[in-house]
Amino acid sequence: MFAWEQFIDIAVRLEKVGETNQSLSEAASRCAVSRAYYGAFRHALNYAKDVLGYSPTNRGSEHGELPNWYRYSGMKEGKEISRTLLQLHSWRNECDYNEPIQMGVSFIDMTKESIQRSRKIIELCPDKK
Repeated sequence: MFAWEQFIDIAVRLEKVGETNQSLSEAASRCAVSRAYYGAFRHALNYAKDVLGYSPTNRGSEHGELPNWYRYSGMKEGKEISRTLLQLHSWRNECDYNEPIQMGVSFIDMTKESIQRSRKIIELCPDKK
């Protein structure tokens, strides 16, 4: 099975591109936020499916359904996972669809926070059963 958390590693590399190349800074940050979210989302989805018995819908609405499922899963960290996925998804949508960005936070800060929070999702959803 593909290790979706590798997308977070790609986000870190994109973050570095943005820090060292001014002309690519915004594009690299937007891509990094998107990849960090998707790595965390797919990792959390697989964990919920493989370990906790979640049944994916395989629709675009899964981006809201999965956090909602975690919120009410009874899992100790479920609410934190839910909140984090929703925040990451909001930032990803902002970066993928809005110009100019509407969030009132810098790309650099959003990128750093996205990577940090995505890593937290990986910690909260360990690979082992």
